[in-house]
Formats: sequence, C-alpha cells, structure tokens
Amino acid sequence: GGGPRLTETPDTIQLTYEMGRIAGLYLAEGTVCLRSTEPRTPSNVRFAVHEREVQRTLDWLAPYSDYYSSTHVAANKDSKTRVVIVYGKAFATFISRLCGRAKDKHFPKGWWNTNPEFVRGIVHGYLAGDGHSSRDMCRVSVASIRVSLIISLRDALAALGYGWSTIRYQEGGNNYGRNCKDIWI
Repeated sequence: GGGPRLTETPDTIQLTYEMGRIAGLYLAEGTVCLRSTEPRTPSNVRFAVHEREVQRTLDWLAPYSDYYSSTHVAANKDSKTRVVIVYGKAFATFISRLCGRAKDKHFPKGWWNTNPEFVRGIVHGYLAGDGHSSRDMCRVSVASIRVSLIISLRDALAALGYGWSTIRYQEGGNNYGRNCKDIWI
C-alpha cells in the first residue's frame, strides 16, 4: 500500500498503564479499518474525539510511535469531532487482536490476569472516551451500545476496588433529534 515500511518494530509491548489507556480509548472511540486491497487485513486505527481532545490523543499515542508509520487528523465540516488516524498495519493488527473490531470489540482477553496498572489504564481510557460526569452528582456515567463492554468495565472497576456499578438499559428510538440504538448506561 505504499508509504514507509517499519523495519525494526519491537517484538513485544509491555502491558502498562499507558498501553491500557490507549486500549480503553480505542474501546470507547476507536475503529480498525481494513485494507481494500487485502480483505480482512487491518490498515489503520481511527479515534473519533472532540477537537479539544486531539492533542491529548496524540500525546497518548506518541510513546508507541515505533509501532505505526504516521498519524493524521481529519476534520468534518461543521463538526467539533476530529478523527485521529494512526497508519500502520502492525499497530492496527495489534489493536484488532487485543480488543477486537466493530461489533466484536471486547476488553483484552484475560485482562483480569494482567497487572492492575494496565487495567487502571483501560478504565481511564474508556472513561476519557465515553465517560461523563456532572458537577452536581458524585458519579461518572458511561453509555455504550455494547453490553459486554459495560459489563467488563463494571467488573474492572470492582476488581480495582472502586466499588460496584449499576447498569441500566435504555431502549433505542428517536432521542435528541436523532435515531439512537439501544444503550446500556
């Protein structure tokens, strides 16, 4: 597909807090795109974030620049959403294998057997992507169309000693002036 080739990428990636944060952000806001010339082969990872979160996302990715060839930020007209695109088959394949893609997204397999800092990073990244808190309430809420992610997040929060979260189902429909899917909060 052209572009620079990564000749010396590391063989392993340590499951650190920082890597967990990227995995969590991917679970909340990411997608792995496939190559059009090689079916089922990942080509890049995209993070859809608010315009004020672009630099934070790039900063979180920077320590892993040995794993990807380049990044690009794309903007849609009349939208505050920006797409941070991370190019590189190696990185896209790694993220896809670690957390799945599209409808099959999941917490990393065996996350409960990894170190607590990696899990804490996943929680931080996920909440940074899909979390919401308000000044008048002492809670953080997260909404997802994937119930398995919400259950895994609840389990991770409990395993880290933050407490047991409740999960509420909200049926899809015409909400906020748009057609919404079923969600779990």
